[in-house]
Amino acid sequence: MEPDAPRDPTPVDELPAFDRTQTRPSPVPPPEPIPRGRVAALVALVAVGLAIAYALLRVPTADEGANLLASFVDATASYQAAVETTRPEEARAFVLDQLGWDVPPPDLPALALVGVDLPVVGSTGGGAPSARDVVVPRFRYSGAGGETAYVYAYDYITLDQVRASFDLPDATYALLGENVPVDTRRLEGAYIVTWRRRSMIFTAVTDSEEAFEQIGQWAASL
Repeated sequence: MEPDAPRDPTPVDELPAFDRTQTRPSPVPPPEPIPRGRVAALVALVAVGLAIAYALLRVPTADEGANLLASFVDATASYQAAVETTRPEEARAFVLDQLGWDVPPPDLPALALVGVDLPVVGSTGGGAPSARDVVVPRFRYSGAGGETAYVYAYDYITLDQVRASFDLPDATYALLGENVPVDTRRLEGAYIVTWRRRSMIFTAVTDSEEAFEQIGQWAASL
């Protein structure tokens, strides 16, 4: 009797969001352990600096618009503060009360928190009758020169919930699984930085190239 044929592995795009960060090819191990302390931080900043330079120069492909990051860019125009505040603890308490998420607003460099709202970022079920809206916290920041930034906070569960409507680009999934989990890119005239802190993911959308560079370097140093 012939043995059963091995089953095909689950396609990458059908895996849960967290597992997708683990499905990329393993990088070639370095010949020596990664330096620690200041040297490691410098290496991380250089790597993100190169990624930011690439994002500023690259031209997005046509299919990059059909993803969650593009939805974040489009949604910034609809921002209406649910709470106007410069106090991070007040914004944090609002999100905890409304969603049950304990998410402190990121302390972005050269930008001050000015408010928070809860935008709809997609729906479960791909528009089926039983579908429901999925909302996430969005923090608004302002700089002394008039620059603005919007930071969306979400997790892998949220990504699984909205996959029928939107999804992150594969390249972003791959970078979020690296030792320095930061992705930088330019899309639809906006600058985007996405980074991960444990299971929580943040995406900053800004119209300022300077703020983009500062946020990217800051996220790489966390």
